[in-house]
Amino acid sequence: AAIAGSIAALKCAFTNRAAKNAKLFTQREYLLTKLGSKFSVRTYREYLMEAAAQPRSTAKSKKSEAYLVILGPDGGPTGKPLRVAGASQLPRVLPNTLMIAVIKSAGPKFCNVKLKAALEKNHIVISIGSACNTASKDASHVLDSIKASDEIKSGAIRISLCDTTSKKNLDSFIAEFTAAVKSQL
Repeated sequence: AAIAGSIAALKCAFTNRAAKNAKLFTQREYLLTKLGSKFSVRTYREYLMEAAAQPRSTAKSKKSEAYLVILGPDGGPTGKPLRVAGASQLPRVLPNTLMIAVIKSAGPKFCNVKLKAALEKNHIVISIGSACNTASKDASHVLDSIKASDEIKSGAIRISLCDTTSKKNLDSFIAEFTAAVKSQL
């Protein structure tokens, strides 16, 4: 019975997969665009160049602001995924997953553990560890492999969407995420 149930679940998951993935990409872009209207957004490459040019201030006197760093092959300051000119296919990223880091411009580093706890109080689940060990509070081994700074590691979160995610779910996430980030500033 368990095998038959598993087969039925797989059939359901893979039925109309291309259309489901296209919907997830659209939702992912919506999420990035809306977050980009609330926070400044940088690519990881832009973050590295800025960090090399001007180290972050740890002084408490300066007003801190949060910005988001997209960790992955997503595009520039608009937060929109990179698309190859003339290409009709979707970008080569998981359609349902977005990894970002929340960075504070001044003061102590942002704490993804506090963010996760604040969102969970509102029944929103994100991950702060590696995909292979979602219960871990340790930084993803991928972040270790790219030699990500402690600032990136302490602010990194992974947001996953599913086939049943709605616009209402996304709007709720954006509101709760924004409030939880601002509570650490």
